[in-house]
Amino acid sequence: MDAHKDIDQDLRRRLNVQAPGSAAELEAIERGAGLFSLLAASFQGKQAWVTALLYGAGGLAFVGLLLCGNAYLAATSVADKLDWALGIIACLFFFFLVKIIGFAMLAKLELLRELRRAERRIILLEAALAKSR
Repeated sequence: MDAHKDIDQDLRRRLNVQAPGSAAELEAIERGAGLFSLLAASFQGKQAWVTALLYGAGGLAFVGLLLCGNAYLAATSVADKLDWALGIIACLFFFFLVKIIGFAMLAKLELLRELRRAERRIILLEAALAKSR
């Protein structure tokens, strides 16, 4: 991790030497986005319906988990308890599956955002080099 920070600091130092006015713009590019802005971005674009469907399915699985848990506690026989316990396990499995897919989508969005940030940095460096020539 230190080598990565050293490379970043070296690039910033070189950019400040060649184009002193671009340091603020570079810092704005490197700031990045937080979790809530990433969640909001997941509801935009071509795959917004997938995100909405995932959150809806996760909500249904959670409601099913609550209903199965309530029925499990209300059941009196062992066979009924086992049936509702199986329902709880199925709802938990489905809920965690939805969460894993959702987090994978967020990771993809973060990776795309990082690629855009890298492109902006390259464009900024290219413009700074063009000005220095």
